[in-house]
Parts: sequence; C-alpha cells; structure tokens
Amino acid sequence: MDPHTVRAAIPREPIAGSIAADRIAEALGTPNPAAYGQRSNVTAFVVRRFIARGLLTHLSGNPDGSLVNPDEIDAVCEREDLAALVASAAPLGPDQAAERLGVRRAGVVSHAGASTSAGPGRQ
Repeated sequence: MDPHTVRAAIPREPIAGSIAADRIAEALGTPNPAAYGQRSNVTAFVVRRFIARGLLTHLSGNPDGSLVNPDEIDAVCEREDLAALVASAAPLGPDQAAERLGVRRAGVVSHAGASTSAGPGRQ
C-alpha cells in the first residue's frame, strides 16, 4: 500500500505497540510502570493479539514491531469489555491455563536416575 495513501487516511500519526499497551493499561486504571525493568500490566503482546483478532489494524511493514492507529486504540479503550479482552489476550502460565480450561494440572514425572535395564536379549 502506498505510504501517502495510508497517511492521508489516518489524521494522526500511528503509534507503536508499546505506547498502545500503555494507553490500554491507563484505560484499565492500572498504568504501566515508567521505570525500566519493572513488569508491565499490559504489554505489546496484547496489542498484537488485538491485531490478530481484527480489533486493531497493523500499519507497519516490520514483522517484529507494530504500529497502530491511535483512533482505533481510543475506541478499544472505551469498550465496556476491555478488561475481559485484555485478560483473554494475555499469555498464561501453566496454572492459569489449567484454571481457565477447568482442568487439574498434573505434575511432571521425572525419570532421571531411573533404571534403564536393557531387558532380555538387549545390550
């Protein structure tokens, strides 16, 4: 797509996924920390999941980054179901995934140090 056409269609400059994540976090009332190295409440991963769901339009030609329309971010931030959307887009750990699926998480059985007998006729 021609960059001039894109710029003409978007009255405001596109914003990076990390800035979009900050705006979403603020809309939820849980701003991302400003200090480097602290864990964010909403990350660019959530923004990429919103792009994959069609809630936001990916405007960057760079597969490693994302640029989005700030007007679309504003519209997403006004949604009543924003907290549920973010929760469903956030990556889960094993315990969280098991809880969401309604299953019991089984521990991993380690066979380290177990006897490895060759059995009859094997060496």
